[in-house]
Amino acid sequence: MKIHSSAVIALMLPSYAATQCIDAAGYDFHINGECNLENFKASFQETVFDNPLRNPSCSHSIDAELALQLDTTEVGLAEAVKVVCKAAQDAKPTM
Repeated sequence: MKIHSSAVIALMLPSYAATQCIDAAGYDFHINGECNLENFKASFQETVFDNPLRNPSCSHSIDAELALQLDTTEVGLAEAVKVVCKAAQDAKPTM
């Protein structure tokens, strides 16, 4: 699925676990190109995971953080990202 570079994916990240690096209240970020796990992780890392507001004592990986944020396992990340991408595409206004 392609999402136009100008499309904003509004990702409301729930706060499930006390071990999350990010106290998630919601973030917006852009995905350039196809909305897939690789591009999603790159955008998430740049905009959210590398944010200076991230808990400095957190030491787990971006995959572990995304799994916590999306309430899945690291193995299930690709499918969870597909669901988020579809929701973002479905929410995109049509002209």
